[in-house]
Amino acid sequence: MEKGVQVYSPIVHCHAVQKYLPEKTACNHKFWLEQCLPFLWNCKEILVLPLEGWEESKGIDWELETAAVLDTPFSVVSIEIMNSVSKKD
Repeated sequence: MEKGVQVYSPIVHCHAVQKYLPEKTACNHKFWLEQCLPFLWNCKEILVLPLEGWEESKGIDWELETAAVLDTPFSVVSIEIMNSVSKKD
């Protein structure tokens, strides 16, 4: 972000919002996928930071499947690579 790359993290956004929602909504996987979809439609690339449990994440699976359908490139990257990413023109 400091290098001019716009970032959206479903974990950061959704976990912060989740605590203010009714439990029925907060625990609804379909609800959260629908929240994520507009961001996927508009992003140019998806970079997945391999945090603990990412390989078992239903959300990441769905996001990457959706990216493939949308022909959006995606990569799994380390925090070191994320820190070296520069804004692409």
